[in-house]
Amino acid sequence: MSNIQKNIIIRALRIRKQSGEDPAVAVKDYTKLTVAEQAEVLEEVEGGRADG
Repeated sequence: MSNIQKNIIIRALRIRKQSGEDPAVAVKDYTKLTVAEQAEVLEEVEGGRADG
């Protein structure tokens, strides 16, 4: 997964989180991500890094 793709997914999950969705559940909608990629994205969303 490229950095651009990762940033788009992170941004989308943050928006979904603000709408009341659980990111751990929402990330499963991205079926082409591997388990490791899902974990990486969730870490960024939950960690709240500003550069994502």
